[in-house]
Amino acid sequence: MLKKVLIGASALAVLLVTLTLVVLLGTVTDADAVGYSDWVDATKVTDPLPGQLYAVSLDGQIEGQLCPLNEDDFNISSDALPGRTFINRLGETVPVVLWIAKVYFQTGSSDEQKFDIGYRLDWPRLEREFAPLSALSVGLKRILHERDMEQIKRYASDDQIADLNRLEGCANAIVQTFSYGLDVCQLSEVIKENTGRVLAVRFGAHCLALDPDGGPRPLPELEASSFWTSVKLGIGLVDQLRSSSLLAGRVPG
Repeated sequence: MLKKVLIGASALAVLLVTLTLVVLLGTVTDADAVGYSDWVDATKVTDPLPGQLYAVSLDGQIEGQLCPLNEDDFNISSDALPGRTFINRLGETVPVVLWIAKVYFQTGSSDEQKFDIGYRLDWPRLEREFAPLSALSVGLKRILHERDMEQIKRYASDDQIADLNRLEGCANAIVQTFSYGLDVCQLSEVIKENTGRVLAVRFGAHCLALDPDGGPRPLPELEASSFWTSVKLGIGLVDQLRSSSLLAGRVPG
Protein backbone atom coordinates (compact mmCIF):
# COMPACT_ATOMS: atom_id res chain seq x y z
CA MET A 1 0.00 0.00 0.00
CA LEU A 2 2.78 2.41 0.96
CA LYS A 3 4.56 1.60 -2.29
CA LYS A 4 1.46 2.56 -4.29
CA VAL A 5 1.16 5.82 -2.36
CA LEU A 6 4.82 6.65 -3.06
CA ILE A 7 4.40 5.83 -6.74
CA GLY A 8 1.28 7.98 -6.93
CA ALA A 9 2.99 10.86 -5.15
CA SER A 10 6.01 10.60 -7.45
CA ALA A 11 3.78 10.57 -10.52
CA LEU A 12 1.92 13.65 -9.24
CA ALA A 13 5.21 15.44 -8.56
CA VAL A 14 6.44 14.67 -12.08
CA LEU A 15 3.13 15.92 -13.51
CA LEU A 16 3.30 19.18 -11.56
CA VAL A 17 6.92 19.78 -12.58
CA THR A 18 6.00 19.08 -16.21
CA LEU A 19 3.03 21.45 -16.07
CA THR A 20 5.18 24.17 -14.50
CA LEU A 21 7.92 23.80 -17.12
CA VAL A 22 5.39 23.89 -19.96
CA VAL A 23 3.84 27.06 -18.50
CA LEU A 24 7.26 28.67 -18.13
CA LEU A 25 8.56 27.63 -21.55
CA GLY A 26 5.38 27.24 -23.61
CA THR A 27 3.67 30.58 -23.01
CA VAL A 28 4.40 34.01 -24.47
CA THR A 29 4.35 37.15 -22.33
CA ASP A 30 4.72 40.87 -22.94
CA ALA A 31 8.34 40.57 -21.77
CA ASP A 32 8.98 37.84 -24.37
CA ALA A 33 7.47 39.95 -27.14
CA VAL A 34 9.45 43.00 -26.05
CA GLY A 35 12.70 41.03 -26.11
CA TYR A 36 11.88 39.49 -29.49
CA SER A 37 11.29 43.01 -30.87
CA ASP A 38 14.74 44.11 -29.63
CA TRP A 39 13.21 46.61 -27.23
CA VAL A 40 13.71 47.05 -23.48
CA ASP A 41 10.98 46.21 -20.98
CA ALA A 42 9.42 49.48 -19.79
CA THR A 43 9.42 48.21 -16.19
CA LYS A 44 13.22 48.61 -16.25
CA VAL A 45 12.98 52.42 -16.34
CA THR A 46 11.07 55.21 -14.59
CA ASP A 47 9.26 58.11 -16.27
CA PRO A 48 10.05 56.89 -19.80
CA LEU A 49 10.08 59.49 -22.56
CA PRO A 50 12.37 60.10 -25.54
CA GLY A 51 15.43 61.98 -24.31
CA GLN A 52 15.27 60.73 -20.72
CA LEU A 53 18.71 59.95 -19.25
CA TYR A 54 19.70 56.89 -17.22
CA ALA A 55 22.84 55.62 -15.53
CA VAL A 56 23.87 52.25 -16.99
CA SER A 57 26.64 50.02 -15.64
CA LEU A 58 29.23 48.49 -17.96
CA ASP A 59 27.59 45.08 -17.50
CA GLY A 60 24.27 46.42 -18.79
CA GLN A 61 22.31 47.06 -15.60
CA ILE A 62 20.10 50.16 -15.64
CA GLU A 63 20.98 51.85 -12.36
CA GLY A 64 18.39 54.62 -12.40
CA GLN A 65 17.01 57.82 -13.89
CA LEU A 66 19.28 60.86 -13.64
CA CYS A 67 17.10 63.91 -14.20
CA PRO A 68 13.50 65.14 -13.90
CA LEU A 69 13.20 65.81 -17.64
CA ASN A 70 9.88 66.39 -19.39
CA GLU A 71 8.39 66.51 -22.88
CA ASP A 72 9.18 70.21 -23.25
CA ASP A 73 12.91 69.44 -23.14
CA PHE A 74 12.83 67.56 -26.45
CA ASN A 75 10.96 67.83 -29.72
CA ILE A 76 8.97 64.61 -29.33
CA SER A 77 6.94 63.18 -32.20
CA SER A 78 4.66 60.16 -32.41
CA ASP A 79 3.40 57.77 -35.03
CA ALA A 80 1.39 54.57 -35.27
CA LEU A 81 3.03 51.16 -35.60
CA PRO A 82 1.39 48.09 -37.16
CA GLY A 83 -0.07 45.58 -34.72
CA ARG A 84 1.93 42.47 -33.91
CA THR A 85 1.03 38.90 -33.00
CA PHE A 86 3.50 36.61 -31.25
CA ILE A 87 3.39 32.87 -30.78
CA ASN A 88 5.22 30.30 -28.69
CA ARG A 89 6.00 27.29 -30.87
CA LEU A 90 6.17 24.87 -27.94
CA GLY A 91 2.81 25.96 -26.58
CA GLU A 92 1.34 25.75 -30.07
CA THR A 93 2.22 22.04 -30.23
CA VAL A 94 0.80 21.19 -26.78
CA PRO A 95 -2.25 23.45 -26.31
CA VAL A 96 -4.08 20.79 -24.26
CA VAL A 97 -1.25 20.72 -21.72
CA LEU A 98 -1.49 24.50 -21.39
CA TRP A 99 -5.24 24.24 -20.95
CA ILE A 100 -4.78 21.69 -18.14
CA ALA A 101 -2.16 23.93 -16.54
CA LYS A 102 -4.48 26.92 -16.76
CA VAL A 103 -7.30 25.02 -15.05
CA TYR A 104 -4.97 23.64 -12.36
CA PHE A 105 -3.05 26.80 -11.51
CA GLN A 106 -6.06 29.12 -11.54
CA THR A 107 -8.60 26.94 -9.73
CA GLY A 108 -9.79 28.85 -6.68
CA SER A 109 -8.04 32.08 -7.69
CA SER A 110 -9.86 35.39 -7.62
CA ASP A 111 -10.16 37.49 -10.79
CA GLU A 112 -7.34 39.75 -9.55
CA GLN A 113 -5.01 36.77 -8.98
CA LYS A 114 -5.63 35.08 -12.33
CA PHE A 115 -2.99 35.37 -15.01
CA ASP A 116 -2.94 34.59 -18.71
CA ILE A 117 -1.57 31.25 -19.84
CA GLY A 118 -1.47 31.44 -23.61
CA TYR A 119 0.73 30.56 -26.54
CA ARG A 120 -0.36 33.60 -28.58
CA LEU A 121 -0.13 37.28 -27.70
CA ASP A 122 -1.74 40.08 -29.68
CA TRP A 123 -0.74 43.72 -29.75
CA PRO A 124 -3.43 45.05 -32.12
CA ARG A 125 -2.38 48.73 -32.24
CA LEU A 126 0.81 50.39 -31.08
CA GLU A 127 2.05 53.96 -30.82
CA ARG A 128 5.67 55.05 -30.92
CA GLU A 129 6.98 58.25 -29.36
CA PHE A 130 10.40 59.29 -30.60
CA ALA A 131 12.80 62.19 -30.90
CA PRO A 132 15.17 62.57 -33.87
CA LEU A 133 18.90 62.71 -33.17
CA SER A 134 18.94 66.45 -33.84
CA ALA A 135 16.30 67.07 -31.15
CA LEU A 136 18.14 64.85 -28.67
CA SER A 137 21.35 66.75 -29.38
CA VAL A 138 19.72 70.17 -28.91
CA GLY A 139 18.15 69.01 -25.64
CA LEU A 140 21.48 67.75 -24.32
CA LYS A 141 23.26 70.97 -25.26
CA ARG A 142 20.65 72.93 -23.32
CA ILE A 143 21.21 70.72 -20.28
CA LEU A 144 25.01 70.91 -20.44
CA HIS A 145 25.23 74.58 -21.39
CA GLU A 146 27.48 76.47 -18.98
CA ARG A 147 25.41 79.00 -17.05
CA ASP A 148 26.07 81.63 -14.40
CA MET A 149 23.38 80.83 -11.86
CA GLU A 150 24.19 83.89 -9.74
CA GLN A 151 23.52 86.22 -12.67
CA ILE A 152 20.42 84.25 -13.61
CA LYS A 153 19.03 84.59 -10.08
CA ARG A 154 19.40 88.37 -10.32
CA TYR A 155 17.57 88.94 -13.57
CA ALA A 156 15.40 85.91 -14.42
CA SER A 157 11.84 85.24 -13.37
CA ASP A 158 11.04 82.68 -10.69
CA ASP A 159 9.82 80.18 -13.29
CA GLN A 160 12.99 80.60 -15.36
CA ILE A 161 15.17 80.19 -12.28
CA ALA A 162 13.35 77.00 -11.29
CA ASP A 163 13.71 75.54 -14.78
CA LEU A 164 17.41 76.42 -15.07
CA ASN A 165 18.07 75.04 -11.60
CA ARG A 166 16.51 71.78 -12.78
CA LEU A 167 18.79 71.67 -15.81
CA GLU A 168 21.84 72.62 -13.74
CA GLY A 169 21.06 69.76 -11.36
CA CYS A 170 20.78 67.43 -14.34
CA ALA A 171 24.18 68.54 -15.68
CA ASN A 172 25.74 67.93 -12.26
CA ALA A 173 24.12 64.47 -12.08
CA ILE A 174 25.65 63.58 -15.46
CA VAL A 175 29.14 64.61 -14.34
CA GLN A 176 28.75 62.74 -11.05
CA THR A 177 27.57 59.59 -12.84
CA PHE A 178 30.67 59.65 -15.05
CA SER A 179 32.83 59.95 -11.91
CA TYR A 180 31.28 56.70 -10.63
CA GLY A 181 32.41 54.88 -13.77
CA LEU A 182 28.88 54.51 -15.15
CA ASP A 183 27.57 55.29 -18.62
CA VAL A 184 24.89 57.90 -19.21
CA CYS A 185 22.52 56.61 -21.89
CA GLN A 186 19.45 58.17 -23.45
CA LEU A 187 16.08 56.84 -24.51
CA SER A 188 15.22 57.38 -28.16
CA GLU A 189 11.81 55.64 -28.39
CA VAL A 190 8.86 54.74 -26.19
CA ILE A 191 6.38 52.10 -27.37
CA LYS A 192 2.80 52.17 -26.07
CA GLU A 193 -0.43 50.31 -26.60
CA ASN A 194 -3.27 52.38 -27.96
CA THR A 195 -4.66 52.35 -24.40
CA GLY A 196 -1.63 54.39 -23.30
CA ARG A 197 0.05 51.54 -21.41
CA VAL A 198 3.81 51.75 -21.93
CA LEU A 199 5.17 48.42 -23.17
CA ALA A 200 8.77 49.06 -24.08
CA VAL A 201 11.53 51.56 -24.69
CA ARG A 202 14.58 51.75 -26.89
CA PHE A 203 17.90 53.40 -26.04
CA GLY A 204 20.08 55.28 -28.48
CA ALA A 205 22.85 53.19 -30.02
CA HIS A 206 25.53 55.27 -28.27
CA CYS A 207 25.89 56.75 -24.79
CA LEU A 208 27.18 60.18 -23.83
CA ALA A 209 30.74 59.26 -22.83
CA LEU A 210 33.57 58.71 -25.28
CA ASP A 211 35.72 55.59 -25.46
CA PRO A 212 39.46 56.02 -24.84
CA ASP A 213 40.01 56.08 -28.60
CA GLY A 214 37.74 59.13 -28.84
CA GLY A 215 34.78 57.45 -30.53
CA PRO A 216 31.24 57.43 -29.12
CA ARG A 217 30.75 54.66 -26.57
CA PRO A 218 28.22 52.06 -27.74
CA LEU A 219 25.28 51.17 -25.55
CA PRO A 220 26.21 48.19 -23.33
CA GLU A 221 24.26 44.99 -23.88
CA LEU A 222 21.38 45.42 -21.44
CA GLU A 223 20.28 42.70 -19.05
CA ALA A 224 17.41 40.47 -20.18
CA SER A 225 14.11 41.18 -18.48
CA SER A 226 13.87 37.66 -17.01
CA PHE A 227 15.65 34.33 -17.02
CA TRP A 228 12.78 32.51 -18.70
CA THR A 229 12.45 35.15 -21.40
CA SER A 230 16.15 34.78 -22.22
CA VAL A 231 15.77 30.98 -22.36
CA LYS A 232 12.73 31.11 -24.65
CA LEU A 233 14.34 33.60 -26.99
CA GLY A 234 17.68 31.79 -26.87
CA ILE A 235 16.23 28.48 -28.07
CA GLY A 236 13.85 30.08 -30.56
CA LEU A 237 10.51 29.27 -28.95
CA VAL A 238 9.02 32.74 -29.54
CA ASP A 239 8.13 33.84 -33.06
CA GLN A 240 6.17 36.65 -34.67
CA LEU A 241 3.30 35.88 -37.01
CA ARG A 242 3.77 38.00 -40.10
CA SER A 243 0.26 37.64 -41.49
CA SER A 244 -2.24 40.08 -40.00
CA SER A 245 -5.04 37.73 -41.07
CA LEU A 246 -4.09 35.19 -38.39
CA LEU A 247 -6.10 35.59 -35.22
CA ALA A 248 -4.34 35.95 -31.90
CA GLY A 249 -5.67 33.46 -29.42
CA ARG A 250 -5.46 32.18 -25.89
CA VAL A 251 -5.59 28.69 -24.47
CA PRO A 252 -9.30 27.75 -24.45
CA GLY A 253 -11.09 28.05 -21.16
